[in-house]
Amino acid sequence: MEIKAKDFDHKVLQAEKPAVVDFWGSWCIPCKQMEPAVEALRESQVDLEVFEVNVNRNPRLAAQYRIMGVPTFVLFQDGEERGRVIGAQTPDQLMRFIEDHLV
Repeated sequence: MEIKAKDFDHKVLQAEKPAVVDFWGSWCIPCKQMEPAVEALRESQVDLEVFEVNVNRNPRLAAQYRIMGVPTFVLFQDGEERGRVIGAQTPDQLMRFIEDHLV
């Protein structure tokens, strides 16, 4: 689900569940390649929120979180960043990243 800067605090930082945010760009080939993996993650993980932030439409939010390359996946839990990974990931790599950074 794509979110905008105005909804970020409520949907991500105040979420009851951990949240993964995929910062992506519409011009980014690896971002497009990640779409099926992100959708599969969303469908398979009921204890995890999965959001997307288009950096073109939300440049201030991207700057606030120091997004320097896309795709960047940032994991939040209890209102805090728990980890991030930059670049295309296999579904297994993405799941391992999440499992390794949850408290």
